[in-house]
Amino acid sequence: MAVNPDFAGSPAAGWVLREALGQGYSAVGALTGQGTFRARTLEGAGRPVTALSLGRPQPYQTDTLFLGQSAGLFHTQDHPHPGPRRFLGGFYGTQRAAAQPELFEMNRPLSDFDQMRWFPQTTAARGLPE
Repeated sequence: MAVNPDFAGSPAAGWVLREALGQGYSAVGALTGQGTFRARTLEGAGRPVTALSLGRPQPYQTDTLFLGQSAGLFHTQDHPHPGPRRFLGGFYGTQRAAAQPELFEMNRPLSDFDQMRWFPQTTAARGLPE
């Protein structure tokens, strides 16, 4: 969880945890290269949860710092970047992301986290049976 004190008008969950738990709390974020992930599609009728394609990050995005790296945990102080980074939330549109990547970006520095877990490739989880 990010530790920034102002996250869209209120403290990020990681900031609250660090306040409660002290400096022993380590904020770990995650970034990925490309692959698939599950979210509600913005491009289908009814907006079902489905596996969506995730292309390579844009050259200016934080995520590109780790392209070519093996999966691992990295200290953010060794990889400063002002952002933006991709934001993969509950809603996503593959076509919209290709045309307007800024719709799915978090304009925050990497220093919101102490460490960053890098996944070069992501694979969508299987949905639960209905």
